[in-house]
Amino acid sequence: MKRKQAVKNKSLGKRIFTNWPAKIISLAVAVIIFFIYRIDTQQQFSIPLDKKLPPGFAIANDYPKRVDVILRGVKYRTPIDENNFYAYIDVSNIKKEGTVTVPVEIKLLGEDLKLGSFEFEYRPTQITLKLEQEIDKVVPVVPNLVGTPPKGYKFEYQVDPATITVRGPKSRVQSTTQVTTEKIDLTGRISEMRTFVKILTGSSFVSPVENKEVLLQLTINQEQVTKRFSNIPIVLINTPFSLRVQSTIPKGSLELRGNQIDIDALDPEQLRLVVNCTEVTEPGEYVFIPEPDVPAKMTVTNYSPQTIIIKFVVK
Repeated sequence: MKRKQAVKNKSLGKRIFTNWPAKIISLAVAVIIFFIYRIDTQQQFSIPLDKKLPPGFAIANDYPKRVDVILRGVKYRTPIDENNFYAYIDVSNIKKEGTVTVPVEIKLLGEDLKLGSFEFEYRPTQITLKLEQEIDKVVPVVPNLVGTPPKGYKFEYQVDPATITVRGPKSRVQSTTQVTTEKIDLTGRISEMRTFVKILTGSSFVSPVENKEVLLQLTINQEQVTKRFSNIPIVLINTPFSLRVQSTIPKGSLELRGNQIDIDALDPEQLRLVVNCTEVTEPGEYVFIPEPDVPAKMTVTNYSPQTIIIKFVVK
């Protein structure tokens, strides 16, 4: 009996190691074909991750918003894609704030899908969430204005509504002091603007409750400036032909207000203080009040001298 068993084992071993190079090659080919098949029938796609939250709670931390699904061995006539899978997390039974780790659940959608006819895996398989109470808060809206109008122009703005209500997890909302808008470029603008702009909270956790946009009214006007000019000539007009001026006529000064563009372009030689000598009829000293002579666009805010004494003598 023992001899017979020994012979049998010897025969089995001989069969195993007979032509062993060919058998190893055959095994390697089979493994390669298996992996080629798996790769050839493999699909990978990303699907959105839905969430089921308890009423009055919100998620306060970053977490994956999509799930990667890998399929293998799919041989359906109708292609299987992301529309056949539904991923979600369910924390609807949580009753208090805190950090929880929950599994990612996958549902197969489609009546013709059968378990076992293909393999699939997905990532991530679980997610850690920080749950907080969801609260509201009223904050001001500040427009995000970039650039400036050309030199000599200034702008004013009005936002309607000036405040909005935002909502989100308690810690995120409490740290929100204001919201902004999408960028409004003022570079080179000299005209008024009235437009609706989107609200940006600056946080993916905080969102407007009602208003997604606000009305921005932008007014642009020429900037008013005041400038002082010195060494302004005092000019005498209508002097008597028989008399001459014996006094030294000083230089004056003018303080003008106007649009900055006009003020900057003003030639000082256009300015003067005028003394009208119509009332001078005989020699003597006369007191005059000079009159500023400036372009029509300018407003005189001050000038000097306010009065001047001039002596006339016979030629």
